[in-house]
Amino acid sequence: MLITGHFSRFGQEGARWAYAAFLVAAALVATRLLARWFTGTLGETALHPGYLLPVSSGPYIASITASALRLPESTVSRLS
Repeated sequence: MLITGHFSRFGQEGARWAYAAFLVAAALVATRLLARWFTGTLGETALHPGYLLPVSSGPYIASITASALRLPESTVSRLS
């Protein structure tokens, strides 16, 4: 997801589509992990701190990349 912010200088529209695809993938992974945690099918021995990364860091990385792609600004400029 972070690489799309760097590639935006070559093509803003393509970078935004790639960002959207990565955002959906990250949301699906986080949803799947949260569902496993809430249903109780994950044993304590299988729990690893790395499982927290998609859930806790995903929204922050998405926010950083959205700022790099100027997504809020472009939405506001289209409305006015």
